[in-house]
Amino acid sequence: MNRHKTFLIDSIKEYCFLDSKFVQFKGGEYEVPFETNPTDGEHTLESCKSCQKEWQRLCNELSEKFDKFPNCCKYHSKLNELNIFKKDDFKNIAESTANKIIFTYHHIINNLDEDNWYDDIIDYVLYTFESFGSFPTGYGEPFRRKYYCESVLDLITNIESKITSDSITTIEVKTRINKVKKLFENDTETDSNEDRDFNLLMSKYEEWYKVFPFDLSYFKHLKEKFGKTIPLFTGRTRYNKYLKTTKNEVHTKDSLMVVLLHITKEILTSINGLSLYEKGLITDAEKHQLELIISNRKLELFQLSAMPNNSKQEYIKVLKKWFKEEKEFIKEIKPLLKHKSAGTVRPYSTDIAYFCFYTFESKELQTHNTFPSKKAWKEIANRFGKDDTNIQKAYNIIFKSSFERLKETKTNNIRYVIDNMLTEYPKALEIAKKELIKAK
Repeated sequence: MNRHKTFLIDSIKEYCFLDSKFVQFKGGEYEVPFETNPTDGEHTLESCKSCQKEWQRLCNELSEKFDKFPNCCKYHSKLNELNIFKKDDFKNIAESTANKIIFTYHHIINNLDEDNWYDDIIDYVLYTFESFGSFPTGYGEPFRRKYYCESVLDLITNIESKITSDSITTIEVKTRINKVKKLFENDTETDSNEDRDFNLLMSKYEEWYKVFPFDLSYFKHLKEKFGKTIPLFTGRTRYNKYLKTTKNEVHTKDSLMVVLLHITKEILTSINGLSLYEKGLITDAEKHQLELIISNRKLELFQLSAMPNNSKQEYIKVLKKWFKEEKEFIKEIKPLLKHKSAGTVRPYSTDIAYFCFYTFESKELQTHNTFPSKKAWKEIANRFGKDDTNIQKAYNIIFKSSFERLKETKTNNIRYVIDNMLTEYPKALEIAKKELIKAK
């Protein structure tokens, strides 16, 4: 294929998510049409006289249309303003378009009963669609592409009752014909492209990213990850043997919304008051309660300012439900946490030091501040309601000396940590069990 594309850029806007940068281009694309090739099969232009007559009729009709181009409508007439536009680039448009109509018609009836019939027909139709070239937004559709859709649809409709097959049933033939006809009933490529538009998807992701409460202490460790990992692609690829291109499949707006809803549910079900409580990470219930109230209010204000009540995104509904239930949970456990902290002596500072040592060694220690910084020690101390200096001193001793760490007098600390503090940290638990054996 001899293709020549020109990109016309009106403006550039840069999106930034942490270390990731994405560029939004506004403008358009200009490409002159290119020729397509017929595919092998029983039905060909050379072997069918009725198709030859139809080809000639199409040529005559298209030639008349071409005489007025580009002054045929107010949109195409704007092409005269483009320096790159040359009418001579379209001089063979009548014969070329007639070929594309007949070639597509033959390809459909030749491949309708093949095993991969639908994918193959779609690939050939996409190949032909692209062959019509493109004009920038506001300059009209590719010349005669809609005529191509209408003509192929007419040809298929006129002959569908006569199409037979030795390998599939009459009912299956009819079912497949109806599915093919839907490809041509509307020129949906423009709508499809707009639905998969990069800028639209970026704006939808940005909207979700701003709404999700990443500033809540629950989720701060995820903010950077989702700032860098933006799910614009489905992960699937598709090779078109006619275009000889492989494309990463881009999400549509709807499929991206499904993914964002799934991510929202996944985060909320794995990180919540219950999971944090079970890991011993909730010691200040009032702090968590205040955070939830503030973040929930931010969500309510966003909802009021950005979305009509009748078009809430599904992830907004999920977040609102989560906030409501989470506030109730924290409210219920707050008095119990106060009672528990008043009557419980352990974990000791040495227990916590062992906990930090094993989880740090296994890379399972979770802190908002870089460990072992002063801020991280204060964060850990607040988590357990202990003095950060005592924990750090105990940690330094067992970190620097395996002899001190594995003393027989320390087996009680290691056993306590194994039984009470490492149940949610499998790698750290394994390390601690091995060290307990050595200490004995």
